[in-house]
Amino acid sequence: MVKPTPPSRPYNDVFLENYSEEHLWYEIDMLVGIGKYLSAPTIVGGSTLDDARRINNLLVEGFGIHIRNIIDFLYLDRPQPADIIASDFCPPGAWDRVRPPISSAFTRARTR
Repeated sequence: MVKPTPPSRPYNDVFLENYSEEHLWYEIDMLVGIGKYLSAPTIVGGSTLDDARRINNLLVEGFGIHIRNIIDFLYLDRPQPADIIASDFCPPGAWDRVRPPISSAFTRARTR
């Protein structure tokens, strides 16, 4: 099944609402959920030490993927036509006026 191509900018409110309910919420949910696992005092493990290591690596890699997706949503300045970013949810130029500068931690996470 081929997914329909999103409409072009400026996106309408219905499209942005549907997008955020599915995709944006997913990124936030995964980031927070993985963060909870990684910060918990218990170990998420498998049946062997190698499996436990693999699962831990999967969690770290998943966290990295989702934090980069959120950073790009907030700070991507040259989006591709299919990218949906924070400024799409605002009147033209409004996001750039209120968005804080990207932190050094976000810059490192984005490029690492």
